[in-house]
Amino acid sequence: MKIFYNELNREVNAKLPILSLVRNNHWFLWGLAQKSRYFGYWIKDKDRVLKLVDSFEIPGLSIFDEIKKIEIVSPYFAKIYFKGNVLEILLDSQGLILKTSKPLKIKINLDFKKVYSNQQFGNNYQILPLQKGYAVNFFQEKDNYKLESYLFYEGDLKLQNLWKEVYCGFDEERNSLPYKNWVYEAFEGYFTEIKLFCPEKQISTISFDHNTICDYELSNNDRLSNFLLKRTISLYDGYFLAGLPWVSDYWFRDELIILWLFEKAVLYKTNKILLDIRNKMLNHYLENLENFALSNKPCGNNSIDIFLWILLLMDNKQIKKNLYTIKIIFGRWLNLYFQNKKIIPLEKSTWMDSIDRPRAMEIDFLFMKTLEKLSLIEKDYLKQITLEKYKQKLKTAMVTEFYPKDEMTRPNVFLAYLLEPEFLSPQKWEKLFDNVIKNSWCSWGGFSSIAKNSPSFNSKHTGEKSESYHQGDSWFWLNNIAGISMQNLNSKKYKKQIEQIKNAGLKNLLELGALGWGSELTSANELKSEGSPIQLWTMSSLIKLLE
Repeated sequence: MKIFYNELNREVNAKLPILSLVRNNHWFLWGLAQKSRYFGYWIKDKDRVLKLVDSFEIPGLSIFDEIKKIEIVSPYFAKIYFKGNVLEILLDSQGLILKTSKPLKIKINLDFKKVYSNQQFGNNYQILPLQKGYAVNFFQEKDNYKLESYLFYEGDLKLQNLWKEVYCGFDEERNSLPYKNWVYEAFEGYFTEIKLFCPEKQISTISFDHNTICDYELSNNDRLSNFLLKRTISLYDGYFLAGLPWVSDYWFRDELIILWLFEKAVLYKTNKILLDIRNKMLNHYLENLENFALSNKPCGNNSIDIFLWILLLMDNKQIKKNLYTIKIIFGRWLNLYFQNKKIIPLEKSTWMDSIDRPRAMEIDFLFMKTLEKLSLIEKDYLKQITLEKYKQKLKTAMVTEFYPKDEMTRPNVFLAYLLEPEFLSPQKWEKLFDNVIKNSWCSWGGFSSIAKNSPSFNSKHTGEKSESYHQGDSWFWLNNIAGISMQNLNSKKYKKQIEQIKNAGLKNLLELGALGWGSELTSANELKSEGSPIQLWTMSSLIKLLE
C-alpha cells in the first residue's frame, strides 16, 4: 500500500499498516488489514484510559485493491484516497473528526470500555437522537462506570442497534486473549462529516503548534528529526505516554531516559518547547522525590534505577537543595540493593523487567555516576565504598568478565558506554562491543536481547507470553543507543552496523506497523513491528542516532 509522508515529501510501500493518529491524550488507531481490541478511538481522562470507537467500516471497500494512497499530513491528521473520494481523519483539540469530498457510506462500531477490560456483558448503550446527531450514554454494570459522548454529522446516519462478534487477528498473533470481541454496530448511512467527542472530558490539556516546533530552514536530516520530534511531543500531556495502545500510563523510567536523551541531542538542546518540558518534568520528580524514587510507576514494584536516573539528571544546585531527602532515599536504596559491597538487583527491578538479573552492567554504571555526583557535594558520603574504590572494582569486573556470561553479550554494554565513555580505553570498549556483535547481532540491523546461542534465546516474539521479551526480542531503543555508541567510539570500524541500524529504524518507522511511529521491538529472526506499535523510547532515541 502506498503511503505518502507530507512532512518528509517521501512515498513508501507499507505492509499490514495501522493508520495511527495521536494528539497528546487521545489517539486513533485503524488496523487496515487486521483487527484488535486495542485499535479504535481512545481518550485518556486523568487516570482512566477509555475506548469509544472500535472501528469504521466502508461497505464494499477492499482495502488493498481500492485505496490508492494514504497521506500522513501530521501526527494527528491523515487522508485516505480511494474510489474518486478522499476521507480525511483528524484529531482536533476536542475529539475525532471524519470528512469526505463526496458522500460516503459508513458503519460505525462502538466499543466503550476501559483499557485492559474484556467485559463482554453488561454493556448498555442508550442512544438519543439530536438535531443532526446522537447522544450516546453508556453504562457498564460490572465495572460500574458511566460515559457520555456525542456524535454529530452531515448526511444521513441511521441507528442500527446491532451487536456482532469480531475476530481480532492482531491479538491472536500477540497471544493476547480473547481473540474475539463483541462490538456494538450503532450507526450506518452516508455522511460528509462526522465529529465524535466526550463533552465532560478535557481531551487536550496541552496543545502545540507542530508546524512551528522547528523554526529554521530544514535540511533532509532536519526534516526527519523534526518529524520524530513532533511525534515525541504528541505523546506528551503533562507527562509522556510510554507507548500506545496498551502502555498508555505513567512509566518513570521511560520518561527519565527520555530526559537524559534530551540533554545529548543537538536538536533537543536548541528546542525551547522540549527544554521547557524537561524543566517542568524534572521539577515534578524533585517535588515528589520520596514517592517516585524507588518504583517505576505509581503503586508499582521496586525499580533499582529510577533513583539513579533522577540523580543523574540533577545539577549540583538541585542536589544541595535536596540533600537531606537524597540521603534518606539513598539509605533505603542501599538497604535494598547494596549487598557484600556489590549491587544485587531485586527480582525484575531493572528495565528488563520480565527476567531476574543477578548483576546488571548499566546499573553499576548508573551507580558510579551517582557516586560522582554526590562526591562533588559531600566527600566520602558512602563510608562503605568510596568513588575511587568502586571505580576500581568496576574496571576489574569489566576486564575480567566478572559479570554472568549473558550480561557480557547483552546490548546493555552500549548503554554503559554512553553513560561513561571515558571509563575504559577505546581499545577495551571495542573488545566489549565486538563481543556483543559476535554473539547478538541480527543480520537485518539490530541486536537480540540475549546471545543467539544462549539456551534461553527465543528467535520469534511471543507476545503476551513473555518468554521472548528480554530473551531474544530486539528493542529498537537499545539498538539506537548501540548505534549512537558505535558512532562515538569508532564510526569507521562500525560503519556497516550503524547504517543497518539506521535503515532498520527507518523501515520500522515508515513502512511497518503504525504509520509514522516506531514500535517497541521486533523478533530477532526478522525485522517486524512488534510489541507496542508506538513506543516513546524508540522515537526519541532515533532522533539522536540520526542527527
